[in-house]
Amino acid sequence: MAESLQKMQEELSNATRAMGIASQQMSRNKVGSAEYNKYKKLFDSAKATIDKLEPKIAAAKKANEDAIKSKQTASKLEKLREKRQRLADQGLSTKEVDAEIKKLEPTVTPTPTTTVSVGGVAMGDRPFGGQNIINPTVAGDQTVTDETVVNPDGKKKIVSTGGDKTYKGTGTKQDPLTLNGKPFSGSYNGKKYTNGVVATTAEETGTGLTAKQEATLGTYGSKYLLEYFKINYPKIYNDLLKFAQVNESPTNVEGYLRNTAWYTDVNQRVKATIGGFALANGLTLNADQETQFRDQILSKVKDREEIQYQIRLLAIDKFQLETTKPDIARAMKAGLDFNQAASDYIQIYRENFNIAVSQFSVNDSMFQTLLTKSSNIADFTKQLRRTDKYLSQPQVQQQLNANKLMITTKYRQYGLSITEEAASNLAKNVFLGDSNNEQIDENLRQQAIAAFPAFRDRILNGESPLAIASPYIQAMVRILEIPEGGLDLEDPTIRRAMQGKAIADAKGNTTSYETVPLWMFEQSLYKDNRWQYTANARNKADTITLQLKDMLGL
Repeated sequence: MAESLQKMQEELSNATRAMGIASQQMSRNKVGSAEYNKYKKLFDSAKATIDKLEPKIAAAKKANEDAIKSKQTASKLEKLREKRQRLADQGLSTKEVDAEIKKLEPTVTPTPTTTVSVGGVAMGDRPFGGQNIINPTVAGDQTVTDETVVNPDGKKKIVSTGGDKTYKGTGTKQDPLTLNGKPFSGSYNGKKYTNGVVATTAEETGTGLTAKQEATLGTYGSKYLLEYFKINYPKIYNDLLKFAQVNESPTNVEGYLRNTAWYTDVNQRVKATIGGFALANGLTLNADQETQFRDQILSKVKDREEIQYQIRLLAIDKFQLETTKPDIARAMKAGLDFNQAASDYIQIYRENFNIAVSQFSVNDSMFQTLLTKSSNIADFTKQLRRTDKYLSQPQVQQQLNANKLMITTKYRQYGLSITEEAASNLAKNVFLGDSNNEQIDENLRQQAIAAFPAFRDRILNGESPLAIASPYIQAMVRILEIPEGGLDLEDPTIRRAMQGKAIADAKGNTTSYETVPLWMFEQSLYKDNRWQYTANARNKADTITLQLKDMLGL
């Protein structure tokens, strides 16, 4: 069954992963396209597999849980019977314990009494002189013989007369067991008595602890740990008994345990195992939880798989995975730790932050926040790339700066201005996929048409205003001797030439725009105040001066 369950768990994990990948790919493709239909088919197949496996796994898990519950019930029943025996031995009422035992014990159908008839005379329970044969019966977990009587209040009272020995009493301080009228010391009916009082469990095993000392012993560790020491480390157990006798503090006992080979070997190994389970599921256990799990493993109350499953349930509850990520919760209940069930998300997270496998832990606070807030793996990726941590990475900053340069260049080519902040935001939007080059170009074209309506058709055909203005710019470079790199559409002279002149109809409505001819633009440059300071102006002045001298004969 375990092998079959493991196989089904692996199949469920694979199907869950496949469904996540298919869902991500479907969101990236157009509905009805070949790629979309391809991944839709994969999604439906994976979902069908999950629907088929989940009830099977649930049934197998239920069987395992029933087996565990049965084991736990048997253990609890055994403890209750021990408790009942102690109460009975002390002459106290066992009514409440009996009720608990009755709830846990399986119902047994009574066997009918067989009556044998000999010579027409029924031979039942009264074969001799009408005297009853007192057969042994069971009351709870104690055997009541012909030497004991169980009172209605649950107390066991011994009344036995045999030869010259008469035993009477319940074995308590109030009603001690007597032999021929004197308090009895020794063994009788499987019990030890001291001055008529039944010995405690501790006294029977030779611990010699009082009730107060027993309570002190309980502060040194759980009952599971003490039982474990008693069986596996008798020296440590006997030392703990000595500490209890002198009422040693739990702190000092803890110091003693830290110096034992058990602490540095077995204890550390088991705690490391438990810590590994917790780490794989994004948890940090407190000291009490860690100690409880350790003691349960050591005493074999629960095995490692049961503890691991319990830790998974703690993780599901802590991160509310039943609500936020039911697919991951199902995979964890089916047998995968958190780091396995969320492996697709973890891979994306590590790759985007360049985190090595050995350096990642599922209890990473940002990972947990992104995981619980995202609706699917595509949304997880989208939200991750909007975090300051991601955007501040050097390789991301390099790409953002490249995008920003591209955007400012485009705006310059279209004769439009943009602030540093706006350019940075637009660069980030392009990087994140919220915008693209085509959208930016279309927006710039519309703004450029509004700024330079005379060149509307050329702009719509794909020419940038800066390219259209190139002849005007070259004229200014040549005539005004301005460096080419220092001119663009921000120059007022170039901008006026590019804006053209509006042509209105009789009603004053603009019907078209008239461009400034290049020759007219060049003529206007000679009237520009900047021209008189150029080498061209000086050369022309020199030429005119020589012509005048020739004309005047000078």
